[in-house]
Amino acid sequence: MKSVPAVPASPTLRAVLDIAVRDRCLYAILAVFVFLATAWNFATPIFEAPDEPDHLQYILFVAEEGHRPDLKTEVQRAGIESPQPPLYYFIMGAVLRISQIPHPFEHPRINPEFDFLKMNSAPNYFAPASGRYDYVRFLRGFSMLFGLVTVVSTYLSATLLGANRALRLVAAAMTACLPQFTFVSGAISNDPLTTAVASIALVWLMYVARLETRHGWHAFIYGTLSALAFLSKAHAVFLLPFGAAVLFLIGESKLRERLEDWGWIVFGFLLIAGPYLVYNQWRYGDFTAVNMQVLIVPELVDRKSLLDPSNTGFFMALLPRLLFQSFLGVFGWMRIYLPGAFYSTFGILWLASLTGYGIALLNKRWDLLRETLVLAPALAFLVIVYVNTTFTAPQGRYLFPALGVISPLFVMGLAELPAAWNRLLMVAAPLFLLLTNLFSLWLVRSTFLSWHIGYG
Repeated sequence: MKSVPAVPASPTLRAVLDIAVRDRCLYAILAVFVFLATAWNFATPIFEAPDEPDHLQYILFVAEEGHRPDLKTEVQRAGIESPQPPLYYFIMGAVLRISQIPHPFEHPRINPEFDFLKMNSAPNYFAPASGRYDYVRFLRGFSMLFGLVTVVSTYLSATLLGANRALRLVAAAMTACLPQFTFVSGAISNDPLTTAVASIALVWLMYVARLETRHGWHAFIYGTLSALAFLSKAHAVFLLPFGAAVLFLIGESKLRERLEDWGWIVFGFLLIAGPYLVYNQWRYGDFTAVNMQVLIVPELVDRKSLLDPSNTGFFMALLPRLLFQSFLGVFGWMRIYLPGAFYSTFGILWLASLTGYGIALLNKRWDLLRETLVLAPALAFLVIVYVNTTFTAPQGRYLFPALGVISPLFVMGLAELPAAWNRLLMVAAPLFLLLTNLFSLWLVRSTFLSWHIGYG
């Protein structure tokens, strides 16, 4: 067995990839992730992941028609997810066409016993799907492939940040065993692709930030990757200001060269995403198509002003709490919660990590790149706050495009604690997530099964 090489002082991308390829423990972590995501694929009844039938309807439209739906004339056929950026749906539509698997579809019947406002209502949003929808599990498998990319990217990000082997393995394990992430990676959703592309973009950004000499094409590539993530899901737009901030703050280049980096990022982004934005503006008078989403699902609109004191409780308390809980795990259609002890334990782990982060800042142990990592989840959170001024969507999966930064940040924070504590927590944290994941699988499977048995 070849030994895993040490991280170079200024790692090149090729050297970092070589480190990952040689690390046999990384393959074991990937195998654990495949097991968990596959288990979620079969534990979750078809259509019982958030918006899954609507994502599928959009995929089927693209597979059959070969183009993006017109939001003025084809929404009834394409479904209410059709205002979403199209990249994920084109990829999955192509997969479906190439596979030639029969793909019948009829929007499932809503379970009358389900009620979003009553926590003790039935967990199943829909009546059980028939066996003719088994092809959905095949499509779910591609979400798992995107998830694999995210786990590897987390390892690469930690490596580029100078983490030792133990830290980068723990960071990859944190991503691979996170219950909500594996749940989403076993469902039809554009979240896994968005997270995968965003994670690749973050790896590239960290590599570029470490370069002694940067060129315009480095920033340009980051801009194109940001555009691909945005074309998967608009929440990934935070990558633009995050990348601009990192390249502006890091390095020895002159002010003019740093401003040129911004220009190259924007140019790369507009080159890829520009046609989509221009078409939306021309066709719908809205370059993001958000207004069309409001028109299509007016029943989901819940406008809230940040300046209205009556909304303070939502934005300051309820939104952060629900985001935190659903970052760890809230399953089904945001109906199945874990026992409170799981969320409390996860909160204690994060408190320990943030304490270590504070220690590192006070003692000036970290370089500027590590210190600026917190901007990624912070900017992603601001995007979520903005979305929640129009809709009520406090879902932790919207933070996943920053997962390639969040997991290394978490682990490096723990590593700054006194040795007696950090060694214990380095083992306890991924083990806690793995056990929570297995418990979540049992909880979800038994909850849905118990209801299926009694359904007439």
